[in-house]
Amino acid sequence: MATRKGLLVAIGSQVVALPGEAVCGARLVPAQASRAGSTIDWEGAPIPLASLSRIVTGTEDDPVGSRFPAVVLRSRGTCAAFSVQRVLALEEIVTAPVAADVPCARIVAAVSLDQDSRVRLVLDPGALVATACGDGAG
Repeated sequence: MATRKGLLVAIGSQVVALPGEAVCGARLVPAQASRAGSTIDWEGAPIPLASLSRIVTGTEDDPVGSRFPAVVLRSRGTCAAFSVQRVLALEEIVTAPVAADVPCARIVAAVSLDQDSRVRLVLDPGALVATACGDGAG
C-alpha cells in the first residue's frame, strides 16, 4: 500500500483517480472538440484529446453544455488531454496494486477505497497517454 496525491474525476457514473504527479493542469474545452482525432493547444503545441470515459468504459460521455473539462497528463515527456464530466478534487489517496490478470489492468495502476469503502480505479498515466497518442489499444 502507498499514499499519493490523486486527482478525482467523474466519468459516467463513476469516479476515478489520476496520479497527481502526472497531472499538468486542466482547462475547459469547447464541446465540438470532443470528436475523435481532436487536439487542443497546450503550452504552444497541439496535443491529442481523448475521452477518458471511452478509454475506461468503452462509452462516450455526452458533453454537458457548450464546454467540458479536459485534464492534461504527462508521461515520459509526452502530454495528452482527456475529457471528463467533472473535476472533483485533489486529495491524498491510499492505493494498493492490482493483479495483472484483472480486466482493464493495462490502464489501471492501482485501486483505492473511497470514504464509503467503494473501490476506485487509479489509472495509469503512461497507458492513457499512449492510448491517446495512438500507441496503445483502447
